[in-house]
Amino acid sequence: MNENLYKNIVSELKAVRVLKGMSQEELAGKSGLHRTYIGSVERGERNITLVSFLKICGALQVNASTIFYNAENKNNDDSHK
Repeated sequence: MNENLYKNIVSELKAVRVLKGMSQEELAGKSGLHRTYIGSVERGERNITLVSFLKICGALQVNASTIFYNAENKNNDDSHK
């Protein structure tokens, strides 16, 4: 996977979390993942698994396809600069 695309996916997840006013701890509780895992994913220290990605999307009440779409478009926008 393109590294920029991965960073954009993680960035989109964080942006949705912040937009919804949710802390990492709240997201962890709703997704069934550990708070430190959420933080390390957001900082780019760990790669997210598909299962964890889907759990986070569910907890954020956002479609995975929306995250991918926004991340891919951001990636395309960045490549035109």
